[in-house]
Amino acid sequence: MKIIGIDPDIDKPGVCVLDEGGNILSLESVPIASLIYDLCLSHAVGERENKIIAIEDISKKKATFFKKGVANHAANTRVSNSIGMVQGSHRVIRDVAIRCGYTVIDVPSGVGKQVKNNPALFKKLTGYNGRTNEDVRDAWAIAKWALHKYEAKK
Repeated sequence: MKIIGIDPDIDKPGVCVLDEGGNILSLESVPIASLIYDLCLSHAVGERENKIIAIEDISKKKATFFKKGVANHAANTRVSNSIGMVQGSHRVIRDVAIRCGYTVIDVPSGVGKQVKNNPALFKKLTGYNGRTNEDVRDAWAIAKWALHKYEAKK
């Protein structure tokens, strides 16, 4: 069984693949088109069994809100547009995964906040020595959260 954690983004979602023991098999940011293609390809060749897709559910965030510290209307509009694009990517990735027959788990937004912003903590928790960015660290936290939920159901 593999858990595929996805931090949605319109350009390059963060993707982490964990094995059943929680070990990192893959950790990368990939173009959204490549991610969708790979999900469809795995479905077409019958490799979706024993794979769970865990995706951060950003849908509950308001697309238009006033972020503390944003200086002006133009900056606030950029933040709102960014959230809207992430919400759209979440919906597309989730819908493709469901249509391809994957088990999909919506993970609450913010579960990876601590490791997302702290590379040293991520390295300490995982032992992973490769390069990372906020998106892949968040994808790891999403996958780890889903793995714990999966184990709790056993």
